[in-house]
Amino acid sequence: GLLASLARNLDVDRLARRAAIHLQDLLLGAAAEDLSVDFDRDERLTINMATARAIGVYPSFTLLIEAELLNEVRTQAARNLSLAAVIQEAGRANLDISVADRAVAAGLQLVREARSGLLPQLAVAGAGSFIDGDRAAASFGRVGKRQVSGSVSASQLVYSEEVRARRDIENNLQKAREEERAEILLDVVLEASQSYLNVLRAKTVERIQRDNLRLTQAHLGLARARVELGASARDEVFRWESQIATNRKDVIDANALRKRWKRLR
Repeated sequence: GLLASLARNLDVDRLARRAAIHLQDLLLGAAAEDLSVDFDRDERLTINMATARAIGVYPSFTLLIEAELLNEVRTQAARNLSLAAVIQEAGRANLDISVADRAVAAGLQLVREARSGLLPQLAVAGAGSFIDGDRAAASFGRVGKRQVSGSVSASQLVYSEEVRARRDIENNLQKAREEERAEILLDVVLEASQSYLNVLRAKTVERIQRDNLRLTQAHLGLARARVELGASARDEVFRWESQIATNRKDVIDANALRKRWKRLR
């Protein structure tokens, strides 16, 4: 499409009214060559940002403040993030959560080790010896050429205050690790959600400030027309010009805030 235009709207209503008035004048006997064909239109710069990105042209910031922007938001972004996606990605990428996960996994092993002292114990032992025939014969039958022995034993701890206390301590420490991990996760979710919503809020505020600037520009045009017709004094024009300066500042501040939140995100 086109890159820029000064007259986006055709203003069909005004054209229809002008045509009706001319038709009425012709029916009343007016000469066609005496009818005015001038049609003034409000000039407002409109920039097609999709075309600008396609041809590698980026308008200056001064133009972007007051111009009406089409296709400002990229429709073919590399990825679109919802609030749920932002929270999930923050949980996966946050290093504090990764550290807490490893602490919980290590603590679980400590709990198992502390609890193992209260479980039944099974011991298996085996031994074997192999000597040559001469040595076996020299022992006169006391030592065999091949000897293998083994044993199996089982035991169960009945009561130990120390072992039970160690198990209880490790269980409580593990619960503390899990709660600390949950706290870190909730903090990350809160920060990610706030950052995402702050970006959306900043974009909305910027859009509102741009709309306010356009509305003030329209009022300025009406004020100038009233001055030309003698229906108003010049102070009305000055007032709207001052308001435009204020609105421009508000747009710049809103744009800077939006970019700052996007960098923080």
